[in-house]
Amino acid sequence: MSSDMVSGDTDGNLDVLLRWFRDAADRGLMVPESKRLTEISRHPADWWMSATDPVELAWRPTVDHLFHQVRLGVFPAAAVDFLPDALRTPPGGATCSGGPGGRGPDAGIGRRGRTPDR
Repeated sequence: MSSDMVSGDTDGNLDVLLRWFRDAADRGLMVPESKRLTEISRHPADWWMSATDPVELAWRPTVDHLFHQVRLGVFPAAAVDFLPDALRTPPGGATCSGGPGGRGPDAGIGRRGRTPDR
């Protein structure tokens, strides 16, 4: 199996993460820091092993799903647009009211039970 089969298209991985990041942040959800997206995109099979941020780890099922879609040849925009509802928010619904990128001053997982404003 070639490394491309395991890792997927690096540019596609970054594209899908950037699209997902903007969508989730626009919905008021906490997301990983933008500077980490490139690093995460380069290691799609095991990106979570180097993650220490609980926000990143909370999004693992979503990120893994998006990488899988890219590996299957799904266009990044379609992978984000057709993300299953169960993967649109991390467990606990990590919402935040502050800062760009959806990350507030505490950068924790967020408050439970709050529905993001649309």
